[in-house]
Amino acid sequence: MNQLIEKYIGGFLIFCSGAKKSILKKCPEEKSKYMGVGATILFTGILGTLSGGYALSRVFYNTSNAIYFVVPFGLLWGLMIFNLDRLIVMNIRKEGSLLNELKIASGRIFLAIIISIVIAKPIEVKLFEDRISTLIEEAKFEQDSTNFKRFDETYGVTSLNNSLKDEQSELDILRHRLVNEEPSNPRYLEIKNNALPRKEKEWQQAENSYQFYKRELLKIYRPHGAKLYTELPDDIKPKADPYRNNMGRKSSLKDRIAQSIDALNKEKEKMREDHREQLRIIIKDKEAQIQKEEENIKDIEKIVGTGIDDATKATKRSYSKNLITQLEYLHKLTAYKGGGNGMFYIGAFITLLFLVLELSPILVKVFTKPGVYDAILMAEEMQKIANSNFAANYQHLANQAAIKVKQDIAVVAIQKWGIQEKKSVSNSTLTKLEAQKYIEDIGVLIS
Repeated sequence: MNQLIEKYIGGFLIFCSGAKKSILKKCPEEKSKYMGVGATILFTGILGTLSGGYALSRVFYNTSNAIYFVVPFGLLWGLMIFNLDRLIVMNIRKEGSLLNELKIASGRIFLAIIISIVIAKPIEVKLFEDRISTLIEEAKFEQDSTNFKRFDETYGVTSLNNSLKDEQSELDILRHRLVNEEPSNPRYLEIKNNALPRKEKEWQQAENSYQFYKRELLKIYRPHGAKLYTELPDDIKPKADPYRNNMGRKSSLKDRIAQSIDALNKEKEKMREDHREQLRIIIKDKEAQIQKEEENIKDIEKIVGTGIDDATKATKRSYSKNLITQLEYLHKLTAYKGGGNGMFYIGAFITLLFLVLELSPILVKVFTKPGVYDAILMAEEMQKIANSNFAANYQHLANQAAIKVKQDIAVVAIQKWGIQEKKSVSNSTLTKLEAQKYIEDIGVLIS
């Protein structure tokens, strides 16, 4: 069982480390070191898969079939991180001098630092998810309030509503005045405060006198059992006549005063009705004004409501829990704000943790002393370089020899062609143009 584990799992970890199995067979004591390096690289790839998958899940967090994007990308991202780490470790060579090795590995260390940060950030987002969500909701609420204030200031909705409330308060006062208020003109006040009280007092005085005479008359009627003046004995009637006459005068006076009171009341009521009619006109105008303002406010509120809805949707999109927004508020949450910001130290600790994890295979390669594996690897590479140089030199000599042979053949061919051309020219007559052409061709050959 242990042999199977060592064969398959150990072999896989050695593959992850980038070490050559053929060399490790010659130095089995190095296997454990490279198995550890391979395990570290494997764990980095696994964390890269989780990190990349979570990061893409925040990109497609509102998509129903997000898993079809998240899983392949997470695996691809993890494999890429794994391959980069494996490539970095494979290409680090033990040169004997630590300083030289650090110089050579500096670019790869810088790349490893970038990879560790890329892996760490999505993990930090997940760890601080609750805090980040709170910050996003607060920012969203603040942005909604800002949008409402901006639209309110632009269209003056609050000012219009306050003005409408003032108008409605004035209308309530006018309605109260319509029911309870009396005219304030001098004639109305004269009638109410002087003329009517005076007439009512005169009428009451006449009524009192009338009742006095009536009582006195009844004193004359009762002893004789009479209810009417005609039922009195003739000798008694003269006693009753003064009282009857006074009652008639007082009754006439009461009627005249009552007519005056009625006329004053009618005049008073007419002035009060005129005053009410003026108030009704004012109330009607005020109601029309309020109705117009209400319609105007409704139209403006409809426009503002549409604008606020659009702004709210835009805010919701801008402050959604996608990856970019979460990274932005992760930065705000973990930004350094002095010695009391615990989130900064937690975020820095997580980043350093992944940094150590990412750099550990490289540091192991750099800081460990050269072993047997490194010596064998170096020897094989030097042998390959030597073989490559020999092959290159041999090929160069062969090329030079081939060029020399081709040149000799070309010289012989030109000599033979010259002899043939001399015979051809000597046996024929050339024109001036043909002779000039031969001269040009010879010049080209010579050049």
